[in-house]
Amino acid sequence: MKIVLHSVNYSNFLDRLIALRTGFSSGHCSVIDEDGDIWDTTLSRGKLAKNQLHKKHINHTCIVFDLPNVFSRDWLVENEGLEYDAVGLAFWLFGLDSRKKAFCFEIPILIARSQGFEINPTKEKPSAKTLSNWCLDNGISGEFCKTKDLLKG
Repeated sequence: MKIVLHSVNYSNFLDRLIALRTGFSSGHCSVIDEDGDIWDTTLSRGKLAKNQLHKKHINHTCIVFDLPNVFSRDWLVENEGLEYDAVGLAFWLFGLDSRKKAFCFEIPILIARSQGFEINPTKEKPSAKTLSNWCLDNGISGEFCKTKDLLKG
């Protein structure tokens, strides 16, 4: 599994708000599975699905963390359509969330947890900052790239 932290889309209010709140320059997260498919969940789509939206932002910068021992494809296929946690995101500042829904930063945590890995052991509010800190603290370095570099073919 690869965790992709997308740079803030400054034309998107929610991205700006998330980046401001977390003090990190990423406003969105997606996951690349073993087949190279990119998955995420967004407020506008309302559910977890294969992602085509990032094609609009082809030159945005991303940080990619590769977790080679975490396999995401089966979990993603099984949970495709998982509802976006809009209420959880709204109350994210207070640490409240729904266990039957998820927002983008929770997806890699849920995938890893399903395989016995704990990405967020301190139970901090899931964010780009908590994901990147966990990766770096565990010797997993990130690579910068453009969104276009993630697209297949």
